[in-house]
Amino acid sequence: MVKKVEIMGSSYARATGALSLVGFALSAYALYVEISKANDPSYTAMCDIAARISCSLVFTSEYGTGFGLVSKILGPDSFLNQPNGIIPHPLVALGGLVLGISGIVMSIYLGYALFIVLQDACVVCISTYLVNIGLFICSLRTYRAVMSRSKAKTTKSQPTKKQKRT
Repeated sequence: MVKKVEIMGSSYARATGALSLVGFALSAYALYVEISKANDPSYTAMCDIAARISCSLVFTSEYGTGFGLVSKILGPDSFLNQPNGIIPHPLVALGGLVLGISGIVMSIYLGYALFIVLQDACVVCISTYLVNIGLFICSLRTYRAVMSRSKAKTTKSQPTKKQKRT
């Protein structure tokens, strides 16, 4: 017999899910605007309605990176002085990679349970496994990119043999 699971405040759970999706969409658009403006200073975002109503102006201001505080406290070259919500630091990238690996491990386990133990198929489950594979690939590539940038910065900041002799 299947036990009925009651979620307290299921309307709150739906509202939380909906708000999370809206928040994700807004964050993704903000990142898109920041990148577009950085690559093309003449870029005009849909949210740039007037001179005093401009998200591009806000995103590219001193408050658009490091919450406007990091450069004042740690300096403009600090690795924490990134667009708000994005910290391409090796430890953060490693954390993402660990989460990506754990998602793959759980997908393999649950896939085994689904296909071998239960001998069933589930579109939502398989879609989740594919999403976890995609997240793992993204986290792996992000980790590699951050590590290569970190390595390049370290190599660039170390004096060469010619510089050491002088």
